[in-house]
Amino acid sequence: MEGIQSLSVSPNPASEYVLVRAVNLKSRPLTLTVNDMTGKTLYHELFNPGIGTFDKPINVRNFRPGMYFLTLKSSEGSITQKVIVRQ
Repeated sequence: MEGIQSLSVSPNPASEYVLVRAVNLKSRPLTLTVNDMTGKTLYHELFNPGIGTFDKPINVRNFRPGMYFLTLKSSEGSITQKVIVRQ
């Protein structure tokens, strides 16, 4: 996605939390969502991290074990990564 560099999600697999880390090259609002395999949204946050590196922790303790899709969106596009949750 234009304006976002080096998106990483760790640990992956996770059991308690995941840390989303990216470098934002432009100051604009971003939306972070986590969806399950059926498309149900389990996490949704709109935020404006400013320019530079940002870290966004997400608590996954209450998620069932399985695969999820983490999506970071801006007005310029989106990027999605798979996240595995284990108990």
